[in-house]
Amino acid sequence: MDEVNDRLNQLETIGLIKRNEHGYLAGVETSIQSEVPEGMYSYKIPAGKYATVTHKGPLGKINETFEGLINWLGTNNYEQFDVICFEVYDHRYKGEDSESEFDMFIQIKSVG
Repeated sequence: MDEVNDRLNQLETIGLIKRNEHGYLAGVETSIQSEVPEGMYSYKIPAGKYATVTHKGPLGKINETFEGLINWLGTNNYEQFDVICFEVYDHRYKGEDSESEFDMFIQIKSVG
């Protein structure tokens, strides 16, 4: 990501997952006028309502956190709205360390 010249936050990395598609995109937040380096591409995360949760602990336990978030949606009259999920990794992220933290976001809509 060092090739990105106008990164808005040097301490953050974004992981993007498109539901029902295989793959994971790693990226950074830039200004809207950012020139995309060769071999990379731009993706705009859509505006909307997002549920967020902080994952605490090793990355290997991420499914437990995600399942908890999905359960919360169901008991609070929300459902996942779009195919986008993303994670924001900042200074709190320490890999597999039990003290590691990062934030997870999924786009939601009200049901009922």
